[in-house]
Amino acid sequence: MTSNLTHPIKSLLARGAILGVVASLVMAMFAMIASGTYQHHGFLTPLYAIAAVLVSPSNAMASMKAAMSGNAFWFVLGPSIVGAAIHMMTGAMYGAAFALVVSKLKGGILIAAGAVFGLAAFAISTLVAL
Repeated sequence: MTSNLTHPIKSLLARGAILGVVASLVMAMFAMIASGTYQHHGFLTPLYAIAAVLVSPSNAMASMKAAMSGNAFWFVLGPSIVGAAIHMMTGAMYGAAFALVVSKLKGGILIAAGAVFGLAAFAISTLVAL
């Protein structure tokens, strides 16, 4: 038997996680487009770089080498799936945490809190996790 208190919290965390995944997909699209166009690193290089947390970083290097040779879409299935999964799980975690922290905020304060939280998530992911 569950209490009435746990249901709203589970619902809040689930919504936050889903929206975090959506946000992570938007960020991934931006990073991949930037990497494949004006950065000239290869379209899928960000996924390979994320996957390097668990698998060999050689795929990220190979993707960048291929991009320098004119092939911006060098592809390896396994590491790209691993990178995408890690990225989306991280987004779900950040989304659930954000939902829990700001569940009572409204309007402009919520937007400001989102901006601060986004910068903190960026800093943590960049400086600590990677």
